[in-house]
Amino acid sequence: MIEYKSKKNLNYLKKLLANRYKIRYNIIEHLYKTLSERMIKMADKQKALETALSQIEKKYGKGAVM
Repeated sequence: MIEYKSKKNLNYLKKLLANRYKIRYNIIEHLYKTLSERMIKMADKQKALETALSQIEKKYGKGAVM
């Protein structure tokens, strides 16, 4: 293990680790937002597709869409 003799080096190390954590946290946060937005869009598309298919089946009967 490395011994830090001066407080200056220890404070530098703390700041460095804190900055790396913030960067990683920001990346994870961005990925989460992006994925959740995509999942919402996919859910909306799925719902629209199901609605369209049900309308076609009502109008033309079951089995109209294969």
